[in-house]
Amino acid sequence: LTANHKGHFEFRLCNVDSNPNSDATQECLDRRVLKIAGTDSTRFRDVDKYGSEAITVRVQLPSDVACRHCVFQWKYTTGNSWGTDPTTGQSGLGMGIENETFMGCSDISIVGNGSPTEIIPPIIIPPSDPETTARPTIAQPETTTNSPPSSGSTTWSSNGVQYKTNDIVLYQGKRFQCVAGHTSFPGAEPGILTWAWWKPID
Repeated sequence: LTANHKGHFEFRLCNVDSNPNSDATQECLDRRVLKIAGTDSTRFRDVDKYGSEAITVRVQLPSDVACRHCVFQWKYTTGNSWGTDPTTGQSGLGMGIENETFMGCSDISIVGNGSPTEIIPPIIIPPSDPETTARPTIAQPETTTNSPPSSGSTTWSSNGVQYKTNDIVLYQGKRFQCVAGHTSFPGAEPGILTWAWWKPID
């Protein structure tokens, strides 16, 4: 938390496996407000006990959810503005009905058997115009990459193949087109979780 404004955190979950080409809606997220682990509350109210620092919060995941693509939402409702509670008539910090709110979402997977999932490195998309603002470079270990054949579809490979925008591959009987150049690795196969690299075609 870079600026602590008191208040509370809430966490929500939406399973989008059934409709992989759509975004999570707030309505879907609101159906699963997660409990803070070890409590019956859905609100983490100890924000004011911390300063501007990393805050670790454990939440209880629903026992009936396993998903390849879920959206996890963090919602921070601040508590540093003066207001009046319309029900009780009490006034004080964070008591109004309209407090400043911050939100952030992440695409996650939840594995049903409790096995840890493979950590996939972040997606880095190079700028399309090298003349634009310089960006910091990230040092990468030297690796040997393979280039796919220049014509037609090839079968997708996880063996460090350097795919370019518009390359077409076959994976599990389906064709995918590369939308951002990248080097392949295990876990980056074409599908709904790698939408920033691949889009289905046909």
